[in-house]
Amino acid sequence: FGTAPFAHPDIDNRSQIASLDAKTGQVHFTDGTSVEQGDHILFATGYDFSFPFLPNLKSVHKRIPGLDQHLLKIDDPTLAFIGMVTGGFGIRIFEWQAVATARIFAGHAAVPPQAEMEKWERDRIAQSGDQAAFWTLIPDFEKHFEALRALAGEPAPGTTGRVLPPYKPEWGDIFWAFVRYRVQWWEREAAEARSSSGPRSLKI
Repeated sequence: FGTAPFAHPDIDNRSQIASLDAKTGQVHFTDGTSVEQGDHILFATGYDFSFPFLPNLKSVHKRIPGLDQHLLKIDDPTLAFIGMVTGGFGIRIFEWQAVATARIFAGHAAVPPQAEMEKWERDRIAQSGDQAAFWTLIPDFEKHFEALRALAGEPAPGTTGRVLPPYKPEWGDIFWAFVRYRVQWWEREAAEARSSSGPRSLKI
């Protein structure tokens, strides 16, 4: 959503917190500014993940290294990690990942050759870097969905397995329409607040 949620006149945007003074209650920021006696500090830091039951698995820049298609562990494809992506389409892409995983584990779909999986990760790093953009789907929705659909293949003959449909551009259109709707809502609220001289209440 960019900076739209934070462009409200009642929000004072600051840099990162540099230090806290326990005696005075002052909050000091990295740009040299400070506020007196902050009432509350909310740590909105996002999230990380942990797999304590896999002690040899270490995350790098909030991603699991050595995954093919953000899913299969390259050196041990009996391990799959569903949901390690972001950037829209969360529930739907998780379904595609789950179907591909189930087919592979059931023996109805083949694991790609290891060299091919390693190349995918190298190419992804070369394209997107090794941090947040690596595991962000935007803007390549179709590429990710179609790769998982190809990995999953078709249901086994005579079964009622899930048929993954081809990616449809309107899925992306719906996603971006939702983003625009939310941004426009924030912009309207900010404009209303700026034009109001009396008490304001934010309608949610």
